[in-house]
Amino acid sequence: MSEKGKKILIVDDEGIIRDCCMKALSARGYDVHTAEDGQEGLNKICDNHYDVIFLDLVMPRMDGQAVAHNISGLSEQTKIIVISGSSTDEAQQKARDMGAHFYLEKPFTPSDLVDAIRSVTAEVYKQAP
Repeated sequence: MSEKGKKILIVDDEGIIRDCCMKALSARGYDVHTAEDGQEGLNKICDNHYDVIFLDLVMPRMDGQAVAHNISGLSEQTKIIVISGSSTDEAQQKARDMGAHFYLEKPFTPSDLVDAIRSVTAEVYKQAP
């Protein structure tokens, strides 16, 4: 699959983040879906395959760490990018501990989103037969 057309899920409780990500990535040819909290995100993940999941750390009902724990059996090709308003070493360590492939600090630009996707999917291209 080419870079464009990849199926992306944005899981974040901030509507402005979801909307901006969706507009920016859809305009670049990605198939973008959103969820407003961890529980909704988990439900969508259970029903669909996503190439990349953008996952906020702090959300109501179920935080990003709990979502990551629940989806740990996903395909190796599904990549998790943590998005967070925190730049602390603790937050970045939490992201690594939960198996994230990339950490993106808020605020970010549309180019940052695309760069993050390219970074985590480059490994998949190298591994594909």
